[in-house]
Amino acid sequence: MTDPWDRGYRIDSTTAACRFVETVWADERVPPARLHSRGPQPRDLSGSPRWSPQFSSYIYASPSEVETVTTTDQGVTVDRHYYRYPLWRATELLGRRDHDRWTKGVPRRPFHPSVVSVLRAMAQAAFMAERVRLRYSDGTRVSSDMAELFCMGAARKLRGVYQVEYVEWVSKSDAQQNAEGVA
Repeated sequence: MTDPWDRGYRIDSTTAACRFVETVWADERVPPARLHSRGPQPRDLSGSPRWSPQFSSYIYASPSEVETVTTTDQGVTVDRHYYRYPLWRATELLGRRDHDRWTKGVPRRPFHPSVVSVLRAMAQAAFMAERVRLRYSDGTRVSSDMAELFCMGAARKLRGVYQVEYVEWVSKSDAQQNAEGVA
């Protein structure tokens, strides 16, 4: 199978779209299996779970939350920044009005399903192309031809905004600013 992140990989069918979205969905970091430990809170007789840092970070998580991973390669220490929940961040971006369109320059029609709802429908169908069911906003069912277009479009848009590594903005040095001023 071709790598879905490869530029040569074409999302040209509902099956290919489902395969791509499933790949991204499976890569999402899941919350810790044990969010908190058992036992009563201090001075609490209710027997409620103890609050833990893991539980707190999961409850108050943000789609833009970044983790820093420090690596050493050939004596050079490098900090890399990764989105903690890259799929959540991508779906948040896709939910914004400026990303919620199907083709460049053409806004989403009021009756078309949103990009995020199409991705959700694919997940609910367990990423099986023949089981994906979409509906227009008035409740009528989307035909299989149109559903295929919506699924391909949603997968392509997800591929366009999905990004695992966070690239920190670095301000330009004085030399770079002077060079730009001269040019």
